[in-house]
Amino acid sequence: MNQLDPSGNLLGILSGHLASEGFTCPKHWQEHDWRRYLALAQSHGILPLIQDRLLNADSAAQPPSPIGSAIEQDLKNQAVLEILQTLELQRVLSAFSANDIPVLVFKGGALAHSHYSEAKLRPRNDTDLLILETQRKAAATILKTLAYTAQNVTTGRHIMHQCNYEYTDHQGCPHAVDLHWHLSNPAAFYNLLNFEDLWKRAARIPQLTKDTRCPCQVDALLIACIHRLAHHHHNDRLIWLMDIHLLVEAISDAEAKEFILRAHQIGVVAVCRQGLELSRDCLHTHLSPVLTDFLKQSQNPTGKTERYTRRYIIKGRGRWDDFLDDLRAQPNWRSRLGYLRETFFPNATYLLRSYNTRHRILLPVLYLHRLLRGFIRFVRSR
Repeated sequence: MNQLDPSGNLLGILSGHLASEGFTCPKHWQEHDWRRYLALAQSHGILPLIQDRLLNADSAAQPPSPIGSAIEQDLKNQAVLEILQTLELQRVLSAFSANDIPVLVFKGGALAHSHYSEAKLRPRNDTDLLILETQRKAAATILKTLAYTAQNVTTGRHIMHQCNYEYTDHQGCPHAVDLHWHLSNPAAFYNLLNFEDLWKRAARIPQLTKDTRCPCQVDALLIACIHRLAHHHHNDRLIWLMDIHLLVEAISDAEAKEFILRAHQIGVVAVCRQGLELSRDCLHTHLSPVLTDFLKQSQNPTGKTERYTRRYIIKGRGRWDDFLDDLRAQPNWRSRLGYLRETFFPNATYLLRSYNTRHRILLPVLYLHRLLRGFIRFVRSR
C-alpha cells in the first residue's frame, strides 16, 4: 500500500470519517459506492469503527437500508468474535500466570481494551504477547498444553524473535498468539525496548484479568510508532495511525516529555516524528505544544541506532535494503556471520516443512533450490 494521501478520493473520506465522529459521507452515493467504501475500510483494518459511526450517525447521514442492515449484523458478529477472543486470551493469560511466567499484552490486543471505547472496534488477527527470552521453552510448552500449534517459521538468535501459534476452539473460531521474546525482528529495533524495562513501567488491564499487564502509555506510543515501520514497511493502514492517534490524545504533557526523551534515548526520533506527522495529517490528531515543538525541531540525532532506524522511514525500501540494514545493525562480526548463516541456511526442520517433505537426504537440493529462488527474486526486484 502506498503512502497515505489524505486528500485522495475514498481514502480522504475515510480519513475524515475517522478524524471526526460528525463526518458525513457524500449524499449522492449509491449502493455500490457504499460497498467500495466499506471494502476500503476493511483493507485498512477500521471497518468496525466506521460501521459503528455510521450506525450512530443522524438518519440523514446513514447508508441505504440494505447496507445499514448488513452493517448492523456485521457489528453483532464482531461483538461475538471479540467475546470469544477475550475469553480465549483470558484462558492463555491465566495459564501463564499459574506457571509464574510474566507476560505483557501489547499492540492491538492491549489497545483494544485500554484505549478504544469498545474492544470490538479494534479488530486483530492475533494477540501479541511479550515474554522473557529465558521463558521461551516454558511458554511454548504451555501453549502446546492449551492445544495451540506452532507455525513453521525459521529460527535463530539473529533473524527471528517471535513465533506464531494457532488454535481453533470447539465453536470453530480461530485464535492466534504471536509470542515475542524481543520487540521485533529487524536488528535495528529488536532490543530497543526490553522486557524488564517495559515490565517495570507496565500498566494493568483489568478488563482481561486482574494481573494482566501491558506497556504504559509512553511505551505503547513508542511501540506504535515503531510497529508500523519495523513490521509493516510503510504499509500505512489507518488502523496503525488510529492507534497512534488515540495514544497521543490520551497522554499528559509529562508523558509527552517522557516520550520525547525516550525516543532520543533509544534512537527512534525520526521514526516517531513520522508517526506523529502522519497521524496529525490524516486523522487531525491534536498535538500538544510539547509534541508540536518536537516536530518542529529540524536537527536529527546522529547516534548509531538513530542512523539505522531512520533508514526505515525512506520510501521504496525493498527486501535487499532490509537485509543490508539487518546485517549492518548486528553488534559485531560474529553476529553478522550468524545472521548470514541463518538467512541463507535456515535450520533443517524449517526447510523440510517448507517443502512438505521428511526426507533429509533431499536437504542439499532443497538448500540449493532455496538459494537460487532467492537470487532470482532479488534480481527481479532490482
